[in-house]
Amino acid sequence: MLKLRRLLNWLALLCLAGFFFPYFQHTTIQGVSEKKFTLGVPFSPWLIASWKKAEDRIEKNEDGTIRSMHSGGFSNSVNAEFISWSSLFGIAGFGLLEVNRPLRPKVTSQGS
Repeated sequence: MLKLRRLLNWLALLCLAGFFFPYFQHTTIQGVSEKKFTLGVPFSPWLIASWKKAEDRIEKNEDGTIRSMHSGGFSNSVNAEFISWSSLFGIAGFGLLEVNRPLRPKVTSQGS
């Protein structure tokens, strides 16, 4: 019984580690900066938060005329995906903890 409890605890821990796995990414491409934070396994996260910021930039030709102008902006978004592998790991992890609960040894008090 003790080996089964340990196995269930380790499996639950691995599943919950996949569910709560944090990942942060910062990229900058042509004046647009994007930061992304996810929770869950990287190939299928359950929570995605992203922030984009575009910088103001004016490009001039050699003769001094303005060729193009990029206006700045800011956007953010938070998305929760309930149907993903990470969500499945979370459900499995919490489920394994609940299955393990009745297997705990009962504490009895011995009075003299």
